[in-house]
Amino acid sequence: MNFFRDASWKAPVFILGVVFVVYANSLWNGLTFDDHALVEDNQVIRTLDLGQIFSAPYWYDRFEAGLYRPVTTWTLAVNYGVGGGSPFGYHLVNVLLHGVNACLVYSIGRMVLGQVGAAVGVALLFGLHPVQTEAVNGIVGRAELLAAFFMLLSWSFYIRADVGRGRRLGWAYLGALLASFLGMLSKENAVSCVGVLFV
Repeated sequence: MNFFRDASWKAPVFILGVVFVVYANSLWNGLTFDDHALVEDNQVIRTLDLGQIFSAPYWYDRFEAGLYRPVTTWTLAVNYGVGGGSPFGYHLVNVLLHGVNACLVYSIGRMVLGQVGAAVGVALLFGLHPVQTEAVNGIVGRAELLAAFFMLLSWSFYIRADVGRGRRLGWAYLGALLASFLGMLSKENAVSCVGVLFV
């Protein structure tokens, strides 16, 4: 992987480009299944009123569902504010977010493995693995992508904080806590971040 030794920006740009090319066919997808309820019929995303976004359940008309994902709802509202109900913008954000997640995997790989080639391989395995298809291709998968983003960001901050090695807890540790909290506000499964950091 001599190609990546010259500049630290080459590997992330390469990873983002490969992930984008592989998932670009999803950009022209329409709305499917739960996308209709969360985008087309969702009155909450028609406004950028944070009070309404943070007080409404994820399924805006189903309080009994018990899901609370205001960060995800906010990103859908921003998408709606920029492009209305057109699915293209939502799919574009999902693909880019997945590419950024793969770049975060690369960054963590560099810190943990210490080798560029291995980190690129791990990031491409994460970014191109077929298990990611549902989260990237469906607009409703935004919750999983955001939870993954904040969990990976939290992990990255936690490694930088060097917790457990006698260093003073500082901005990186606080960043890890904040990112994990935002992950939980994106999708509840991000609570597993605490266990990941413990391990």
